[in-house]
Amino acid sequence: MENHPHQKSCVGISEIGQDYHHAQSSSKRENQRWNFMSILEMMKSTGTRKPIVLHLRNSQNTDDPDNVFPHALHLIRYKQLDSHKIHLHCFSGTKSDAEVWFKACHNIKFGFTCTLLYKDTRKSLHEVVKWLPPSCLLAESDAPYMKPPNMAGPNHPWNVHQVLDEMASLRGWSLPRLYDQVLWNTQQLYNIR
Repeated sequence: MENHPHQKSCVGISEIGQDYHHAQSSSKRENQRWNFMSILEMMKSTGTRKPIVLHLRNSQNTDDPDNVFPHALHLIRYKQLDSHKIHLHCFSGTKSDAEVWFKACHNIKFGFTCTLLYKDTRKSLHEVVKWLPPSCLLAESDAPYMKPPNMAGPNHPWNVHQVLDEMASLRGWSLPRLYDQVLWNTQQLYNIR
């Protein structure tokens, strides 16, 4: 794995992070932190400058006091990787979480999926999409997961258009304008044309 980030075909280190939804026990969360730290250490030691694609998800249990977003940011800062390009994949945090990450990491992008369309997360994610600078926005399908509401079967990449439609509406932009911005952001993040 240590040689792969230096290959030209590798555009990022993906998906790494912590998922408190699947890791309910403290031992499982500690194991995830250890694995996350190991990958961050490998990135630091090899000197790779590839973007980091972070998968961060809180528990669905509202009584769970742990918040994955500050924990992961602490590890990024500890390894001095906060100047790296970072893609917060399938962002599910609050506006407060987004503000902290935006202030701490200057090369950050936030990826949004069809969760923008879900009734239970719509309000908080809408606030984030409206608040973020346009240069921080990405759209994702996360197929086969995160399908649009009321869709039967697995999600498909072409459903990203629903995410783009929602983001454009939230920002009061035309769809072509938002599409061009998201395309530019993606090209800048991953150094692709």
